[in-house]
Amino acid sequence: MTDQLISFETAKSAKEKGFSNGSTSYWNGILDLQTYDPKFHPNVVHTNNIMQRFRYEAPTQSLLQKWLREEHKIDIIIHVTSTTNEYWAHIPNFIRGDWKSICFKIYEEALEQGLQQALKLIP
Repeated sequence: MTDQLISFETAKSAKEKGFSNGSTSYWNGILDLQTYDPKFHPNVVHTNNIMQRFRYEAPTQSLLQKWLREEHKIDIIIHVTSTTNEYWAHIPNFIRGDWKSICFKIYEEALEQGLQQALKLIP
């Protein structure tokens, strides 16, 4: 079992909001998911060069969720309904004092959409 990597759309939003942790997986500018392994590519430098403009880190959903919680105090709560087996993502907006809720059939889809909505709350 492996954690789900975030989508290109989520990765792009996360980068715009300041997320950066040196992830070895990333989306490039032509929507390909790539992996950088320092054992096999020791001379690749991850610095602010021209390629960085078109590289969007692709961490796991849980890592981005943790960053939102720890750095921005934005929590995403996922729960499943016992009668319909639907997954609900709840994203509290403490500034407005309300919640945004979205429903999906698959946990990872609910979390992905929750991440996207949570990123929109960061100024």
